[in-house]
Amino acid sequence: MAYIFVGGSQRSGTSLLTASLCAGEETNMYLGECRSLRQLLLAIQFMEQNFDGENELSFGSKAAMKEYHSTIIRGYLSHVLTANAPATSLVLKQPHLTLLFPTLWNLVPESKFVIAIRDPRDTIASMLQVGKKMAAQGQNHPFNTHSIPEIAKHMRGFYSQVLLASDLSKEFKAATKWVRYEELVSQPAAVMEELHAFTGLKLAEFDPESPTKRIHPTLMAARTKDEAPVQPWISDLMRGAPITTKRTGSYKDLLTKEQISQIEECLAEFMARVGYKPSN
Repeated sequence: MAYIFVGGSQRSGTSLLTASLCAGEETNMYLGECRSLRQLLLAIQFMEQNFDGENELSFGSKAAMKEYHSTIIRGYLSHVLTANAPATSLVLKQPHLTLLFPTLWNLVPESKFVIAIRDPRDTIASMLQVGKKMAAQGQNHPFNTHSIPEIAKHMRGFYSQVLLASDLSKEFKAATKWVRYEELVSQPAAVMEELHAFTGLKLAEFDPESPTKRIHPTLMAARTKDEAPVQPWISDLMRGAPITTKRTGSYKDLLTKEQISQIEECLAEFMARVGYKPSN
C-alpha cells in the first residue's frame, strides 16, 4: 500500500501526472481535486501554530496533539481507499495541497510526494488562456484581472514550502520526486519507469495514447456538461487526447516579449533553482 500525493502549480501538468499514475486498478481512479483533505490539513496547521492556550489545555502536549492529527488523516485516507476498492494504493492531488505537503509528511511520513514542474513561461501562458476563457463566461479571476508579476508570484508560491522543507530535511526531500512536464510529454515511458521506481506502483497499464482513461465516470459526467464552470480549466489531455509535445514552448506564441521579460525578471531565482533558462 502507498499514499501518493501529486502537487505543483496550477497549469503545470498535475492533472495529467495524477491521471497517469492512476492508470491501473492498483490505485483509485482519477478523482479530481482533494479539497476536503486540504481543509482538514489547514485546520491541523492552524492548531499546530496556535498550541498555547486552548489546544495545550485540550491535549496536554504537542506530541499528543500530533498523534491525534495523524489518526484523523490516516482515518480519512483509509476511508477513501476503502471507497475505491479494489485499489490498494491512493493517488490524490490538488495544487494548493502542495503548500501543506510538509505538514502531511509530518503526520504520515511514509507518504510519497510527486511534484509537477513546467517552464514557468508556459505555465503562466496557460493561466492567461484559462483567464480569457473565464472572462468569456463572465467570470472574474486573478488570471484575467491580475498583473503578470502578481500571477508569477502566485505560481512560485505553490513550491515555496516544498523547497523550504527540502532544504531543512533530507528525509522530506527523499520523499519527493519532481517531474518535468516537458519530459513527461516527450519521454512518457522513461518518466513512468522513474515513477515506478519511486512510488512502487506497477504502472504497466499506462498508455500515452490514452493517459486519462481512468477518470472517475461521475467526475467525467460533471466535467463534460457544457455549462460547467470548470470548462475553461479542462485541457484536451483531460478530455481523452493522447500525450503530445505541442504545448511545450507555446509561450513564445502566446506571450508578448514584454510579458516574457516580466516573468523572467520576477522568477529569475526560482527559474535558476528549478532548471529553466531565460530567453536571452
